Amino acid sequence: KKEGRGTIVFNWTPNFTDAEGFAFIEWPPYYLGCRKQDGGDSKCGSPIGWLKKAANYKFPKTHPRAYMAFSQMSFNAGQIGSMAALVDIDKMTHKDAAKKWLADNEDVWKPYTTVGM
Repeated sequence: KKEGRGTIVFNWTPNFTDAEGFAFIEWPPYYLGCRKQDGGDSKCGSPIGWLKKAANYKFPKTHPRAYMAFSQMSFNAGQIGSMAALVDIDKMTHKDAAKKWLADNEDVWKPYTTVGM
């Protein structure tokens, strides 16, 4: 971006690139056996993965309202990307980035605080 030219990097989404407006190259879909280590030609993308939320098994009983909010909470790639950009691009600490993101995005997280109330 600084040099005014494109760069190809191996990356995943969501990350800071989602907040910066980068474009992803769409590779042919992954299928079992397409990777070189599996005997294929590697002319495929990566297998699909997911970001997952996890909570201690006691959480629903010890903090039922917080667990309900946690269960409902969801962020899109752009929101996660903007969170990551605060640290990766703007070089903020995680704590300062969290404070800034919360202050700038109250409309996103505030509704989750009333879930189950």
